[in-house]
Amino acid sequence: GVAGKLIAAHRGCIIEVLMCLACIHQGDLPMIQFFLLGLILSKMLLVLGAALLWGGAFVNKLSFQEDGSRVQGSLLLLSVLCIVLPTMHSVLLPGLEGRLVTSDVSRGFGLLLLSLYLQFVMFSCGNRTLLFADWPEEDDEGKDKGADSSAAAAALLASGMSPLLALIVLALCLGFSYCCCSYMLWSVPGTTLDWRLSKEFVGVIVLPLHSIVAHQSAAITAAGRSEVHRSLALTVGSAC
Repeated sequence: GVAGKLIAAHRGCIIEVLMCLACIHQGDLPMIQFFLLGLILSKMLLVLGAALLWGGAFVNKLSFQEDGSRVQGSLLLLSVLCIVLPTMHSVLLPGLEGRLVTSDVSRGFGLLLLSLYLQFVMFSCGNRTLLFADWPEEDDEGKDKGADSSAAAAALLASGMSPLLALIVLALCLGFSYCCCSYMLWSVPGTTLDWRLSKEFVGVIVLPLHSIVAHQSAAITAAGRSEVHRSLALTVGSAC
């Protein structure tokens, strides 16, 4: 159903969420800022640029879903503003009083982003053809074009992967991924000393590159098939 497709569309953000949770658990809040900034830059510049370059090598003119990209671009712009404005506020008002005010402003922006994300999910449920044009729809005769995919899902379910088993496997994968994220963060101090790298460079460049591998391969492959709307959803949509 629509809920399952939305989960599949947003599954690429799981690693980012686990990395942020690991940073919070270790009390390294500045690393969250570096990591999120690096994610936006890497997805918008590296992944999207490589996808468009690869797609342009096979097709002279690339087309995409304009309305869906406009919504995702607006959310990305708002996300960047919510990061930049508290930072500017902390620079203009230093000291203890400025930090307290900046904390309140940051919490307010965080609640704003959370509410906008929930609204975006609700909007996607009612306008899935607007944002995900490649999803199968019914034709004029009322025949479901996604019958083949439904049959494949039913065959997978009949092969032994029950919903309970799928949830268990998902929980184990999430736990293992969280352990990997925690171990990666624990290795940051030693890496900065051994390789003489700054913590900002590791947070903005190195860590995001490890988390966008799936986005990069999927976005480039989709652009090679002239599915630029999917590449934009994987880069711009996940970045916001």
